[in-house]
Amino acid sequence: FRRRRLGSIMGRLSTTALVTESAKMAEQMLHTMAANATITERMPVAFAGGQGYYLAAAAGNRTIFQYLRVLPGGTFIQLVVVGDAMVMADATDAVKKIAASVDVP
Repeated sequence: FRRRRLGSIMGRLSTTALVTESAKMAEQMLHTMAANATITERMPVAFAGGQGYYLAAAAGNRTIFQYLRVLPGGTFIQLVVVGDAMVMADATDAVKKIAASVDVP
């Protein structure tokens, strides 16, 4: 018996990236977390009250979902969910609902 795991993290950090660079930054952050990740899906999305970027990636038997938005004023907000591919397939709708609920005051 093998346990299936899922983990997530959300944070707001400083950046020098421009608001228009969410896609570029999302890819950089993904490859910082998982250098061997292969991007399987990418698209602009509404996230954290504005225009963000979504990436899905595979790294071995793990799937990564990342939402990222560069905010005005030198910060970005990021939501990352990682887990076994089978678990993540079942969690896709829940992750989308969580991402849609993120707002920046």
